[in-house]
Amino acid sequence: PAENYPHIFSRDSIFG
Repeated sequence: PAENYPHIFSRDSIFG
């Protein structure tokens, strides 16, 4: 599930 993956929209993600 996505819960096991880094939050893409989180500030700690590669997008943030």
